[in-house]
Amino acid sequence: MLSRGFENRASYVGVLTLVLMVVVAASHAMTTRASSETLYKVTDEDGNVTFTDAPPSGEGYLVEPHSLPTGNSAIPPTTQVRQFDNGLTPQEAPSRYQTAITMPATGATIPMGPGDFIVGASINPPLSPAETLLLEVDGRPAAAPQQHSTWQLKNIFRGAHQLRILRRDASGDTVHQSEITAVFVMRPSVIP
Repeated sequence: MLSRGFENRASYVGVLTLVLMVVVAASHAMTTRASSETLYKVTDEDGNVTFTDAPPSGEGYLVEPHSLPTGNSAIPPTTQVRQFDNGLTPQEAPSRYQTAITMPATGATIPMGPGDFIVGASINPPLSPAETLLLEVDGRPAAAPQQHSTWQLKNIFRGAHQLRILRRDASGDTVHQSEITAVFVMRPSVIP
């Protein structure tokens, strides 16, 4: 059934071999970019067929030239890194640091009580031994600079407050700071 259209299995295998050889030869010619784009079909006295890019010299061979289509000779496009002018000077360029207040959430209300709550932060990369963190409440330091990223605030007055964390280097200069987190503290008021 496989050899339908062929007189015998040998001719079917011969045709498949021929097709395979043409495909391999064409692929090779296109990928190696030989100086010659011509491929030769060489048939010897016994009827054996081979394909080559250099015909044999001598008698007893039937040589038929076959031209191959030119391979893709397009030059690949170059990739250029586009520079965007965002108006930032090198000092204002985005930082490699990440400093963020993780608790309380911005807009949070601290429930009725003595005005005590915890402030937590996410710091990346971790602090070096020379770096410290400073928590500001309403623009003033709430505690001494420290190496850990949680603070227990006590007796914070009633009302709206702004929290910010400063990452400072060994000389006390701020290298990065968090966004401001606004919170509202509820406390009982004393009526005289």
